[in-house]
Amino acid sequence: MKSFRVLFYVLLLASAGCAADPPQTQGNLTFFDSDSFDSQLSTRLGGENAQVTVATMGPVTLNDMPKRLNAWLAAVTDRGGQVVVVNAGNADPGSGRPRFLGAIIATIGQAFVEGMISMVRERRLYGPAKAYDATLVIAPDSGQIQQVYFTRKGV
Repeated sequence: MKSFRVLFYVLLLASAGCAADPPQTQGNLTFFDSDSFDSQLSTRLGGENAQVTVATMGPVTLNDMPKRLNAWLAAVTDRGGQVVVVNAGNADPGSGRPRFLGAIIATIGQAFVEGMISMVRERRLYGPAKAYDATLVIAPDSGQIQQVYFTRKGV
């Protein structure tokens, strides 16, 4: 029942039109495991931001990534974008080289196999991901994800 209510609100918001695009300065966001995070990230990616930075709090690692964050990376990959991993010392989001890509792809595939993204939600919520690539910045000693950069393709 809850999922139908969420779907209803997503469709209602989509049909009512979105608010004006957020200013360029509002590209930063802190990850938290909530539908509200999804909505905020979707809005920021749908705006004119050249880059949206998502900071993580606490122990978020490549091998134990929250499903919600993984769904966004899957949306980028599914729409033709690249997901790369760089060490914190090489945090220039444009200079990343793929690392652990096999593990990321396996995790992304698992998310889709589990059916966690419905067709309507994927189109409405994750649609803005088509214009972005993602770079995960990790601490080299622990493998913890410190930030995720969503960078507009071609920038």
